[in-house]
Amino acid sequence: MAGHYNIALAPYGCGFKQKYDLPCPTCGMTTSVYKFARGEIFGYNGSFYVQPAVALLCTVLVVLALLTFIIAVFGVYFGFIDRLLKEVKIRHIILALVIIVAAGWAVTLARALGSLDDVKKEGVFIAVSGIRLKWPTIKRGIGCKKYKKGHVFGVLQ
Repeated sequence: MAGHYNIALAPYGCGFKQKYDLPCPTCGMTTSVYKFARGEIFGYNGSFYVQPAVALLCTVLVVLALLTFIIAVFGVYFGFIDRLLKEVKIRHIILALVIIVAAGWAVTLARALGSLDDVKKEGVFIAVSGIRLKWPTIKRGIGCKKYKKGHVFGVLQ
């Protein structure tokens, strides 16, 4: 979301992305929660597309909220909750969260690396902006040039 509204992340942005030119493990989490809250859950550019780990965790939270609502309003208590809390240890929950976040990061990395391959095939290098342009669009910009608030466009050699 910070990228959508040009909110400065610290004074210099995401250090992981600047250093490695790859999305960090938390890249897209705020945007995914925002899209989930707006109801843009599935489909292209939906919550599960942007960051699947957070979308899954939001889904779990919605189910928990629904169960809590049923328990509070109707007084119905589900026996499986007691069994689940007795059998599952906190380390299992933490391990599951780490695996979910790692899987979400793997999907984000695969998408980022795949888009880099597409850009290399087209012969155009576009950093920071995330917009893909065809060769004739930036033919005059051989090398690199600044364009609109830090967006850098150039051509791969």
